[in-house]
Amino acid sequence: MEFNKKNVRLYIIYLMLIMILFKGFLVDLGLPSNIKYLLDVLNVTLFFLSLDDIRANIKNFRVFILLYVIFIFVGSFSSIIHIGKWGFNIELWLLDIRQFLRFPLFLLSCSVSMKKNHIEKIFDYLLIYQIINTILIIYQFITVKVDDFWMRGDYLNGFFGTQRGGNLYVNVLMLMVILIVYNKWINKSIKKWYAILLILTCIVDATLIELKFFYVEFAIILFLIFAKHFKSIELSRETVAKSFIVLIAIGVVFLLAVQVLYFIYPWMRGTMSFSGMVKNVTSSTGYSDSGDFNRLTAVLGVFTVCFNNRILDGIIGIGIGNCNIGGGTSTFAELFQYTNYSWFQSSYIFAETGVIGLVLYILTFLSIYIKTGNKQEYSFIVKIMVVLSLLLVIYDEVLKTEGAFLVYFMLSLGLVSIEKKDELV
Repeated sequence: MEFNKKNVRLYIIYLMLIMILFKGFLVDLGLPSNIKYLLDVLNVTLFFLSLDDIRANIKNFRVFILLYVIFIFVGSFSSIIHIGKWGFNIELWLLDIRQFLRFPLFLLSCSVSMKKNHIEKIFDYLLIYQIINTILIIYQFITVKVDDFWMRGDYLNGFFGTQRGGNLYVNVLMLMVILIVYNKWINKSIKKWYAILLILTCIVDATLIELKFFYVEFAIILFLIFAKHFKSIELSRETVAKSFIVLIAIGVVFLLAVQVLYFIYPWMRGTMSFSGMVKNVTSSTGYSDSGDFNRLTAVLGVFTVCFNNRILDGIIGIGIGNCNIGGGTSTFAELFQYTNYSWFQSSYIFAETGVIGLVLYILTFLSIYIKTGNKQEYSFIVKIMVVLSLLLVIYDEVLKTEGAFLVYFMLSLGLVSIEKKDELV
């Protein structure tokens, strides 16, 4: 009976990942977007089937769980004390509780349900999916026509669909692919031509869908990899020459990619320079040049514009549910939706739970970074994923979407016990 339960858990994880990877495509074919709520049913089922193993390994998750408990308490307490000003909508509170808890629940379930052979199987399928998805993105680039021409790249997302917002998922997928390729390269379990092909598909995708931030993320990944291996590199003439050639090749590929980007989207010219990137994320005219908030100014914007510099609101926010923009807009959203505070995870969490909640949320990622250690096979790529996750907190809202399941799947690998002897099929 126990054997069957574990296999059901594994199949649920497979099914959830398949749904996430193809949901946008199925919606394009006519399925209702509410199909995403089936993920919640599967996720809760997976969690309850995994509960015994989670309890048995509670020492691995104690800090992570405690941080989330305090986070939810702070946000809910803030909701209570702000009832007089912002009211209380139980539906919006539940929607946000769902939003905040579904991904850590998935992480806990994955970490006790998978073994190395399952992880590697998923990795292999993801790499194949990436190649096919790139082919589809190229096809969409040629065939898809949209009225919103200036934002055309946002609609070219392969199996993630032709609706705006799908590029958030593509970005996460490409990060996963780069980390998977690196991990397989280090373990000598991938052919060189295949690894190079996969990296090139990511660069092609980023260029065609004008995902400029991926270039930055890729550079950060390369830096972290170099920093890890620098001490172990034998500084011989041969290794220095090889490293120099690799760096030159990467530099040339990126320069070519940027020039292609400028050719396809000429209005992007200049945005990939350092000054252009800084201007883009700090512009006083906002992310959409309409007076809204920007990535690096969003949290401060919420405090000064939305909170009117009220200290208490800055410390604990105005409460979970009070800033939700779905399921019946909240009063706060009606007043400040023009600022697009919900477009960035950092400002959204700050608005609801204040600086305390934002710090607790960041600490949940850091707790995984610390707990994964250095000895486990996936430890390093999990640590890189933590760094990238913290960037995504600032960069966009993907950590509120189903794309976050992919992020938390990768994070869960740092807590998987590779040495388990009980094999699952």
